Amino acid sequence: MRFLEAKCFSAAAGRIGIGNDAGGGTQVEMLLRPSEELAVISGAVRWVLLDTTRPRGSARYAMFDCAELRSAASGGAVARGKQNNLRIMAFADRYVTWDEMIDRVVEFLVT
Repeated sequence: MRFLEAKCFSAAAGRIGIGNDAGGGTQVEMLLRPSEELAVISGAVRWVLLDTTRPRGSARYAMFDCAELRSAASGGAVARGKQNNLRIMAFADRYVTWDEMIDRVVEFLVT
C-alpha cells in the first residue's frame, strides 16, 4: 500500500497544520515514532504540498517523506499537546510544476 497526505498552504490560512489543534492525531503519532520506524513508514507514505501563493502553472508543489516533514516542523520538532505546523520555506527550493509532481507521484505509487 502507498499513501499520500496532501497539504495546502494559502495566504488566508497562514499556516499548515500537522495533526489536530490540540497537538494530537495520527499524523503527530506517526511523526513521533523513532527514526528507524519512521524510515519504514516513509516507504509507504509521502506528503504533497501545494503553495497557492505562487501562480498557477509555476513550480509550486513539493513531495517529501516523513523524516523530512518532521524536521520541517515549526520550532524544529513535532510534539504532543501543541499546535504543530509545517514551515513551507523548508521546501520552497524544491518546488516543481504540476507535470513534474504527477511524475513523482506516479513513480512513488508504482515502485
